[in-house]
Amino acid sequence: MPFSLQVKNNANSYRQGDVVAIRPYGFEYFEGDCLEKWIESGRTKESWAHPFAILYVTDENMDGTESEVQVLVERFSDDLNAPFNRKYYITLPSDENNPHRISIRNTGQSSVTWAEVQALIAEHS
Repeated sequence: MPFSLQVKNNANSYRQGDVVAIRPYGFEYFEGDCLEKWIESGRTKESWAHPFAILYVTDENMDGTESEVQVLVERFSDDLNAPFNRKYYITLPSDENNPHRISIRNTGQSSVTWAEVQALIAEHS
């Protein structure tokens, strides 16, 4: 069953690209979680501060519980003053015209394959 990744889309306590949560298929996002629900609540796209992007991983044979997915929410370290909250993060595709970047800019979300996500995983050092 597919799953989704809630990814930080700008910096504050989590860095851009850090996976905040791995959500099961059918998870109901709320207005502070994603642009779609923000707009449904009566707010405007222009008022969205872009704190999160949602990546819907469409692979039918995965549900987000796989160890290769779970590493995305692994803590950087047990040190309370660690420079990063997550050990791994998802980088942006370098091409501004990448369909996923366009979709995230326009809707706050994109449907991706796990292979596409894997190609963009980097490690904080």
